[in-house]
Amino acid sequence: MKYLFVVFLGAVCVHENSALFGIGDKWALTNMKVKYSANPLTGYYSVPKTLKENKKEYVQIDEATANLGVPATLWCRPNDPRVCLIFDKKGNNIGTQLSFLDQDTKHVQGYDYPYQNTYVRTNVFNISANSLRVFYTNPEKLTEAGRTSTKEVIDDVYVKLKGVWEVLPREDPKVAQYGNFYRQNCFLQMGQHYFYKMSAKLDDCSTIVPFFGIYHNGGLVGWGLATFGKASTAKKGRSWYETVPLLGVKMIMPDRPKCVDHLVNQYGLYSMHTYFVNHPELITCL
Repeated sequence: MKYLFVVFLGAVCVHENSALFGIGDKWALTNMKVKYSANPLTGYYSVPKTLKENKKEYVQIDEATANLGVPATLWCRPNDPRVCLIFDKKGNNIGTQLSFLDQDTKHVQGYDYPYQNTYVRTNVFNISANSLRVFYTNPEKLTEAGRTSTKEVIDDVYVKLKGVWEVLPREDPKVAQYGNFYRQNCFLQMGQHYFYKMSAKLDDCSTIVPFFGIYHNGGLVGWGLATFGKASTAKKGRSWYETVPLLGVKMIMPDRPKCVDHLVNQYGLYSMHTYFVNHPELITCL
């Protein structure tokens, strides 16, 4: 019921503040925040845009363990490999490594990470996981000189899915299918979702990768990823992930395979949203 409550309550609150925050305009991509939460006080965490903003909250992972394959460094909160940040040699945040720990997903049957040709095996802090790396500049063109600084925190969103680099469109396609991405529902304080190769026409959930782009007011504002299982939190660490009930899945992703419902009922589902805007908690679906 929490999902329904936030829809009705948030619609009233956001409508009243729309003029103040310029919600009718395309939002500037000048910030980095992670995790949707119905209560903004327990989510939308700011993450450092540069190493200068780090404030010792993150520690650098040695190069061999990080194994990024690009001229960059990997930083994680101590003893927590769930969400790590990728910085170029100039200290700019150029990506995120999102990890699904074996301890949280190994009991799930009917979903095969190696088969996806999407995740890399990682062992940060000696914690084994399947990890996805999302870059905010072209990783194939990244050099020691780093990303060229602009007013925005991203050039584009690059992610390798099924062995192929995908680049999220900067404009909302506003069509049922755009390339490999399928338009699903908009959700208050989240945005308009476009899921990668997600359709009710599929009958095998072992092949899906629940990665999605997020749009608002006609423009890209972020991305997200989900998986089956039950998320854990590091001891004295941050609660990074969103636990999504079946009701939430139905509301956000109406065009989905039937096997998704079975896996959610059987094992649970958790996700994380990443935003490039100042106030994602004010995203509407008007």
